[in-house]
Amino acid sequence: MFAVSEDDILQATKLVFERFKLVIEPSAAVPLATALYNEDFRAMVEREAGEAGWDLGLVFSGGNIAMDGLVKLFAAKQQS
Repeated sequence: MFAVSEDDILQATKLVFERFKLVIEPSAAVPLATALYNEDFRAMVEREAGEAGWDLGLVFSGGNIAMDGLVKLFAAKQQS
């Protein structure tokens, strides 16, 4: 089991929105946040897969967030 912070999850949610033009709820971004920001996960991949790495398939599901809720999340992050 790997852990990521709320900030990591928000950053991954924002990345999906900006790069893929998909609106997902933050909980759907947890696997991406883990792959991008969790050092233990990244070390495990490096240890087990070596330089070749792994091909990861991530499923982005869940649209249970209104656009105004997403805007509030991003705005709160910018203010902190």
